[in-house]
Amino acid sequence: MPLASLPQIQRVHGGNSQTQYLIEGHSIYVKFERALQRVTGPPGSRISGTVLDFRCGCGRLARYFTVDSARHLVGVDVDCDNVGWCRAHLAGEFLVNAVNPPLPLEAASVDCAVANDVFNHFREADGRAWLREIARVCRQGAIGLVSIASESARWRAPT
Repeated sequence: MPLASLPQIQRVHGGNSQTQYLIEGHSIYVKFERALQRVTGPPGSRISGTVLDFRCGCGRLARYFTVDSARHLVGVDVDCDNVGWCRAHLAGEFLVNAVNPPLPLEAASVDCAVANDVFNHFREADGRAWLREIARVCRQGAIGLVSIASESARWRAPT
């Protein structure tokens, strides 16, 4: 599977190599899958249906979520260039969204929403607005997986 260019990767990830980007993406994917298993049971009962990758960037997680054919991946991001790259190289549906809600999705259309290291970049009011919007697009009983960078990770990130 192709990789985005290093400048594209660096717009969404603090690392300095494509290899690091792949390793961290896979590690995050495995952690999300384990969290899903704690909620849904053994691997055979995993989430099927539509998975939303909120702020997908250039596909750090999307490349792994598309491995499971029981899932339909929808990635959204504000970066037109990265969304275009995802459309050209990854399986799934990739949409450009505005800086503020709403998402270009129907209400109750998502079975699982994933947001990796996104909300720590929002002001509190904006983060709350996006959480409400993600709730709007999730079906009743949908699962949300959200990670937030630790304080130590924020200090290591380049400015």
